[in-house]
Amino acid sequence: MSKIIQKRKNKKRTLWALLLLLISIVIIIGCAFALLSDTTVALFTGKAGTLKLEIKEQSKTMVQYYTKNGTEYSDVHEGHINNLNPGDIIDTGFTVINKGNKSAVVRTILTFKVIGTDIPEDILNNLYIIPYDVDNLLTQRTAIRGGALDEAIELVLDEEASTSGIQVYKYVVDQAGIQILNGGIDFPNREIELNGVDEFLARYLIYFDFNAGNEYQKINIEINIKVEAMQYRNNTEENWGFVDEEDISIGDKLIPTLTYNYDSWTNNNVLVTLTFNKPATITNNGGNNTFLFTDNGSFAFNWSDSLRKFWN
Repeated sequence: MSKIIQKRKNKKRTLWALLLLLISIVIIIGCAFALLSDTTVALFTGKAGTLKLEIKEQSKTMVQYYTKNGTEYSDVHEGHINNLNPGDIIDTGFTVINKGNKSAVVRTILTFKVIGTDIPEDILNNLYIIPYDVDNLLTQRTAIRGGALDEAIELVLDEEASTSGIQVYKYVVDQAGIQILNGGIDFPNREIELNGVDEFLARYLIYFDFNAGNEYQKINIEINIKVEAMQYRNNTEENWGFVDEEDISIGDKLIPTLTYNYDSWTNNNVLVTLTFNKPATITNNGGNNTFLFTDNGSFAFNWSDSLRKFWN
């Protein structure tokens, strides 16, 4: 009888030993699994964003104007209009797009230069610059000719830049005219702002009042539209940077004239003099507008007008 009881005790010990072994194996396997799973590492990488603004190519040289009777002209050479008449409206400007992924704030600076020996005192009462209404151009043009000029930009005389025969007026868009430009549409991770747009339109109408008199025939007008931008997010300083600009001129085109001290063949030295019908800068020959030929040959003057276009 005692042997039977002893065998049962031995079986119980064996059973407990097996259970302990199984539990130990489970714990060891469980610990091994936990150790292996704990080796997973999460990595975070970051890359600085970019801000790169440029003019949309198809809008870069957009200049057209409309006469009072509705005729439209778009063939304006090199941003210049020769025959502007009272009552005409010029439509000019360009579109800025973002080629980086960061958002930006964008603003416009207008410079309005009047050139002439006898500039009318009421110049700002007859020439107006008005922000373009993209959704209502036809109505806007009609309203402007009807005297709706309340939205005209108030140009301020820049006394430091003005000289005898040249009056320079300037306008820097105020806070209400600053636009938020989203990150570029080509970037899936671009910055998109609550009131942001995907394109910035720097476009204006320039109206030559129908009541302007003959005194305006003697002046030239040059208009510069410049766009500046800076980063929108986390920007605590006004650090505006240049984006691009376009120019338009109204009036007499720059015309060079060469004169000689001899009108026929000669064995003597020949002095050539270059003059212009409006301000220009000679960029070679030491800035001198004369050149002395002491022998047969050729010489090319290089010059630039106030629109920064270079010629020879």
